[in-house]
Amino acid sequence: MKSLSAPLNDAQQEVNDGRVSLVRGLVLDPNPLPRLAHGMTTLLISPLAPFVDSLREMEHAVPQFGQVVFDSINPRASAEFWRQLLGLVYRGGHEPPEHGGDDPAGQDWLNLFTPDGRRNLAFQRVAELPRSTWPNSDIPQQLHLDLTVRTIEELEAVRERVLELGGEVRFDRSSSTDEPLYVFSDLDGHPFCVFVEP
Repeated sequence: MKSLSAPLNDAQQEVNDGRVSLVRGLVLDPNPLPRLAHGMTTLLISPLAPFVDSLREMEHAVPQFGQVVFDSINPRASAEFWRQLLGLVYRGGHEPPEHGGDDPAGQDWLNLFTPDGRRNLAFQRVAELPRSTWPNSDIPQQLHLDLTVRTIEELEAVRERVLELGGEVRFDRSSSTDEPLYVFSDLDGHPFCVFVEP
């Protein structure tokens, strides 16, 4: 670390090079002023003020949502269920093999992306997966997805599609005037809700 009385251009160079130890020592130290050379406080600290905010943001970084990962006894079947239901696409190299050929990717881990290329869902093989008994709590759901539609007609169309794909209806509140919804389960028994957005 350079001396705390380093000239301004050296301090600026530390920032430009991505090395923030000097800036951290000068600005974020709870009591930096007694250690700075007389007359240099304004020169060193005020030009670096814009960098302080970004340093504080780094210290309180908020993780971004990546994807939801489902345990599955059959990643390929689960990925196909969700791909067709949500209009997703496979990550490159995770597509199903042609004509029922060998499927090494489908034996372990599969990713589904949105059509514009953002991660969305993943499926990880497990040897056993007890089906959730929701709404009974013997085997809890642990997490579930909430999906929305715009109208009751869309809700009914989604119900038909889920059943077509092999899912099940677990709970029917489609006649509610407040918030019509269904709770479904996918092929591995993971519950998920589809409701009409108010």
